[in-house]
Amino acid sequence: MRLYNSPEYILNLIHMGSINLQRLILAILCLVSLSVFAALPDEIQVYHGEISEVGEISVDVHLNYSMKGISTPDFQSERVTNHAFRLTPEFNYGLGKTVEIGLYIPTIYTPTYGYESAGYKFRAKWLPYQQKNDDLFSAGINVEFGVLRTGMEQTSRKVEYRFILAKEWSRWELAMNPMVTTNISEAYSRTPEFGYSLQILKKTFGNISKVGLEYYQSIGPYNNFLPSNQQAKTLFFVMNFEPQVGWFHDWDFHWGVGRGWNSADPWIVKMIVSPKLIH
Repeated sequence: MRLYNSPEYILNLIHMGSINLQRLILAILCLVSLSVFAALPDEIQVYHGEISEVGEISVDVHLNYSMKGISTPDFQSERVTNHAFRLTPEFNYGLGKTVEIGLYIPTIYTPTYGYESAGYKFRAKWLPYQQKNDDLFSAGINVEFGVLRTGMEQTSRKVEYRFILAKEWSRWELAMNPMVTTNISEAYSRTPEFGYSLQILKKTFGNISKVGLEYYQSIGPYNNFLPSNQQAKTLFFVMNFEPQVGWFHDWDFHWGVGRGWNSADPWIVKMIVSPKLIH
C-alpha cells in the first residue's frame, strides 16, 4: 500500500522529472502531521532555494507585531508577546557558491519592559543542491547559534538546525523546513525539540509578484511529542511585492498576517524588507 504521508513518497515525486503539483502539495500537507518547530522565531520566514552570490552583501529587516498574543508569562521576567513588536536586522554575506553566513541583531518592544536589545544570532547556510544550477530541486541546511538576554526565552543559548527543501515551477513555488532545536544552556534539558514550516506561493504579475500561504507548527521534544491540541500552530497569508517607485525602486517586501491557535499568538502581522544595496 502506498503511504502518502511518508517522506519516501514525497522524495519519489520530486525525483520524477514531471511532477503533478496538486499531488505533491497533498503529500506534503499530509506529512505535516508527522513533521517538526519549536516556536515562532524573531525572523518569521521559510527558507527556500535562494542563496547570496559569492561576495554579495545583503540586508533584510524583519518586523513582526503580535496584535493579540500570549499575556501570561511561563517563567519569571518573560517578555510576553501580547502587543509586542520585534525588529531584527539581518546581515548576509555570500561566502561561496553554496555557503552563506548571516548575523541577526534582534530587538523587542513590550508594554511592560519597553524597547530592548534581545541578543544576537549567527547562522550559516549550506545549499549544495540548487535548482538554478539544473538540479531537480534545492536542498541544504541552515545552522543557527543564538545567545539571547534573560527574559526573551527560558533558555538563553540554543542551536537550530533548519533543513531546506524547495522546488520551483513556472507559476508555483514550494518550500519546507523541518527544524531541530537544541538547548545548550546549563541547568536545562538538552533534549532536541522538533518543528517545521511550509510555504506555498503562486507567482503573479505586476508589483505583487507572489501570493500564498505559510504554515508553522511545533511538535515538542523528540522523546515526548506534545498532544496535537498543545502544539503551537500558525497559518499566514503572505505576499511579496516590489513597489518600483522612488526610493523603494527594486526593493523587495514580504508581508503576511497570521492566525495562530493552541499555544501560538492568536493574531500576528509580519514584514521583511530587503533594500537594494549600492555596490
